[in-house]
Amino acid sequence: MASSPRPSPPDPPELLTAPGLPGALALSTEAGWNQVLGDWQRVQALWPQGCFCLHAGGVVVSTTAAITYDTRLAWIGMVLTRKDCRGQGFARRLLEHALGFLDAAQVECVKLDATDFGRPVYQKAGFHDERPVSRWLRRKSALSTRPPRMENWLDTNLQETDRKVFGVNRARLVDHLAESGGVFALPGQGYAIVRPGRAALHFGPCVAETHYDAKEIVGGVINRHGREDIVWDLADDNEGAVRLAMESGFQRTRKLMRMYRGRPSPELAHHPKIYALAGFEFG
Repeated sequence: MASSPRPSPPDPPELLTAPGLPGALALSTEAGWNQVLGDWQRVQALWPQGCFCLHAGGVVVSTTAAITYDTRLAWIGMVLTRKDCRGQGFARRLLEHALGFLDAAQVECVKLDATDFGRPVYQKAGFHDERPVSRWLRRKSALSTRPPRMENWLDTNLQETDRKVFGVNRARLVDHLAESGGVFALPGQGYAIVRPGRAALHFGPCVAETHYDAKEIVGGVINRHGREDIVWDLADDNEGAVRLAMESGFQRTRKLMRMYRGRPSPELAHHPKIYALAGFEFG
């Protein structure tokens, strides 16, 4: 398939609205990311004032999302530029625009998960290294014969369970993810959400009170979805999560650096009970 012609210089940064989402999806697909259209719709629906893009010749060529949980914490995600437009400062331009938006909202700490390619750009924008995070992949295989502890898991208070360990309220995100995916929960002990992806199911977020609870949840996910590829994002210094991923047949495929800007808040979005991240775009 022939590539699109190289677009003209971009227009000023603007909000990414619903008509531009197919173009944004084309960028994440070109980059080999796992997002589907529903992921873009989620970000745009929950944070419409924080989704930014550059158009050139009527085509979306670069995107960035500023995901605000409250004034204590925000996340930068969906940072993409069309391959034939890279090296022209498009991502840096949108990053500056997004940070200006967050500074105006008086957000104390901004975090993101950076690739090796993007890390120097973020360092110049005032971000500092916090900890490595990584993506793990389990290739599809025969279903496990071990049944989950519960046939139909349901937790009526996912939001509160999540808030206690994540550190800020991301109830809207948790609700939206739960509606679009499958929830595996042990009431009062933990939960996980599995949602569709372009190339693999996405496992996460996952919060568990104990390693045993996490093992039960992961086992239930594999029992139900073992015939599909599954990806799992986690913090590398969570030794329990790393061990469980390895024991469950996952292998590390990508490594990124979690970075922060503003007031250092290492306790936010990081807790030993967080066994899986919601994703590199959400924390």
